[in-house]
Amino acid sequence: MTYYSLGSYDAVELHWSFDNSGIDDAYTGKPKDIAKIGYNPDHYSKPPERDGESWYSFGSDMVELGKKQTPEGGAIARYNGLYFKGQNPLIGDGEVGGDLDLQDYMTLYIDPDTSVPLNEREIYFSYSMLYDSASLGDTNISDDGISFGITNEEDSWTVSPAYEQEDLRNGKQYTPN
Repeated sequence: MTYYSLGSYDAVELHWSFDNSGIDDAYTGKPKDIAKIGYNPDHYSKPPERDGESWYSFGSDMVELGKKQTPEGGAIARYNGLYFKGQNPLIGDGEVGGDLDLQDYMTLYIDPDTSVPLNEREIYFSYSMLYDSASLGDTNISDDGISFGITNEEDSWTVSPAYEQEDLRNGKQYTPN
């Protein structure tokens, strides 16, 4: 998680990578993983300089989720990389394993409300690994900006840290165990 100042507006990036050794082969396949960057819409907005949908960008294996991107709370996207199993065996639906490095990112360009103190402006991140029996549920705007539910939540795991903007600017990093 990184917070950048770009002059007249800022950027927040969520970047992830996986070590293949930690993946349980019994559950691998085309992932339906969900990544989120959220914020309180009273503390941040879309920069006026960023027209249309250009207030966010995704890495090559990310898939937009329709109306689940809103300047009034953040963005949710699906990570569409494939887990690698052995020598590219079929994974299902005619797809073949790939993405040996298992990494990607999403970035939001934001305009902070400078009348709100730094230690009151929070950015919320989530990454949810969903197994085959789980899927994205309802999305809405909540206290942590845009939020989402997961069907069969017991068949998923989620990492959801929140940071004050002040901490992110000082280079705070999070690495789950």
